[in-house]
Amino acid sequence: MADDLDTSWFDLKNYEELKIKSFEDWAILLNDRWIFYKTVEKYENYVLPNNIVDGNLLVFLDNAVACLKEGFSSIFIDDKPKFPRSSVCDLTLYEVWDMAQDERLIHIQPDRCKDEFVETIAFESYGIDNWERKTRVTINLSATDEQIKNDFNRWLIDCRQVTGIESQKKLFTQDDFDYWIRYGVIPYLDLLLIAKIERKKITQNKLAKLIFPDEYNVDIVGRLRQVTKPEAERLISQEIHRALQSQLDYEKIGMKNIQYYPGT
Repeated sequence: MADDLDTSWFDLKNYEELKIKSFEDWAILLNDRWIFYKTVEKYENYVLPNNIVDGNLLVFLDNAVACLKEGFSSIFIDDKPKFPRSSVCDLTLYEVWDMAQDERLIHIQPDRCKDEFVETIAFESYGIDNWERKTRVTINLSATDEQIKNDFNRWLIDCRQVTGIESQKKLFTQDDFDYWIRYGVIPYLDLLLIAKIERKKITQNKLAKLIFPDEYNVDIVGRLRQVTKPEAERLISQEIHRALQSQLDYEKIGMKNIQYYPGT
């Protein structure tokens, strides 16, 4: 049986600065936690053939634990995007290179018969990048704008049905951040994350007492189970950081493209 998690390092005051975080800060903060949780999944499920966990993986997780325990709200110092990113972008040369590493292509020799290539995989869809939750499409600019928009709309409907990736239903506001702060969602994520990394256990009763230390005459364990836990799981499983970043990028691009006319 796993030992109990040592929480002597935990200080709720370290999360006070969440009250003054910007939208961009929240996007980065949630992105960090998502990366940590996905890395822990790899730590738990992926073991090298000699049954030794990847050393680089352990170093990364050790650094994550150290930073979280010291009260760092963001681990990646230079993680802010330099330019606003649209949900529709030109394909980059790096992405082309990355696609060329696909295992379906690595055994194809440049001097092999083109017909063989065509018959095997030429018309196979590249598919979805599950890590980035994005895919690539080809647009024929010779078509009319109306046709392109209609075709893309049909493609988008089909793609969401096949992948199960749903769009964010509403824009985020400060009310969302206040809700996450009120119910201790980020401290909950951090405590649970460190427990997973250190392979220790922590009960919901202890979590509730740490996150809601000054609550009296309230069922704090019930609050944790009914609100904090499901909301924390939603932030990670639905990759809310991506939706938030998309909203920020859209607003930045929109502001950049606004044109002002005399008399308006």
